[in-house]
Amino acid sequence: MLWRFELKLHEYQSKNILSQELIQIPKGTVCFDPNAVYEFADTLNGKVVVKAQVLTGGRGKAGGVKIFSSSAQAKKFASSILGTNLVTHQTGNDGALVSSVLVEELLEIQQELYVSISIDSNCKLPFLIVCAAGGMDIEEIAQISPEQILREDIDPLFGLKEYQLRKLIKLLALPDDQSDSFRKFLSAIWDTFQKNDFSLLEINPVVITSDGRLLAADAKIEIDDDAIFRHKEYQEFDNDSEKDLVEKRANDLGLNYIKLDGEVGCVVNGAGLAMATMDIVNETGFQPANFLDVGGGADQQKIVDSLRIILEEKHIRAILINIFGGVLRCDVVANSILEIEKEYPNEIRPFVIRMLGTNSEIASQILQDTKLNIIMVNNLNEASAKIKSFLSSEI
Repeated sequence: MLWRFELKLHEYQSKNILSQELIQIPKGTVCFDPNAVYEFADTLNGKVVVKAQVLTGGRGKAGGVKIFSSSAQAKKFASSILGTNLVTHQTGNDGALVSSVLVEELLEIQQELYVSISIDSNCKLPFLIVCAAGGMDIEEIAQISPEQILREDIDPLFGLKEYQLRKLIKLLALPDDQSDSFRKFLSAIWDTFQKNDFSLLEINPVVITSDGRLLAADAKIEIDDDAIFRHKEYQEFDNDSEKDLVEKRANDLGLNYIKLDGEVGCVVNGAGLAMATMDIVNETGFQPANFLDVGGGADQQKIVDSLRIILEEKHIRAILINIFGGVLRCDVVANSILEIEKEYPNEIRPFVIRMLGTNSEIASQILQDTKLNIIMVNNLNEASAKIKSFLSSEI
């Protein structure tokens, strides 16, 4: 499996980027308090759509997107949703904090389309998807009417070619007066995706209005984490307030930590080894609960901090520690485990531990005296088997 980590942008941030690239967006502004919502809605005679700004899908179905015909109604809705947690099918029960709303002009829509560019992790190429059924989840479209989804792989050396654009427009059967505009729109989307190192650019829907305008009515952008250093202007978007509290705490401690949805906590030194470890967990039929790279030069305190963060996550059912000892010696890791035992003397979850390299034999001797549920293994295949056996027996 290819593990990718991206910086996700809010809709208003995504649209600001599109606007800078001369891609048309609805007239709108982001607001952080109800009075600002009222004032802007008033400039549009109160006919606006108000959208909760959260980094999750399913906002509309969860009540986070509403249409209004008066400024007072828009303000009332903003008052009710700002500062609350919006629960969608993607957030879990805790929801996502709504710190701002996007207020936009209400469009008279004639037609809706779906457009996205992403990266195919199998063929390692960007690909464009276009669909005549905009405004719906693309997953729903794929189930209901897969024939409507049009895909074109893009050679990054040559870009989106004219023959591909002509083919898509013909299959969409757009009217002649919109064909040229949509061709230019797709070209602009590709140029924006490529030059900004996006891993996802989704516009759903692209709308054609009754007066003939073609606009990005919604936008979702994800930027490859490894490319952020090339785009200083996007670093400000990495807002701590949007992070999971556990992620924020881990990052504050200097840990490279990303929370996932699984049940196997992972503590590893080295990003490549961490991703290989996560793949091994996946092969068990269970899922990793996190990506955690303590780094090659971690000390005992950093290992203790890592274990503490994982053990406080009650949904985690097993801990996999995979260390290749070098600068970070294996005996340091072992002593960290003894230290954490003092804080969690009654911990019963298994620690599946694979340690190779500097002082690995000493580490094994140190761990002989612990009362924690320690399972020492020699390789990742053995680790996988132990985790699968333990977790399967609990079901």
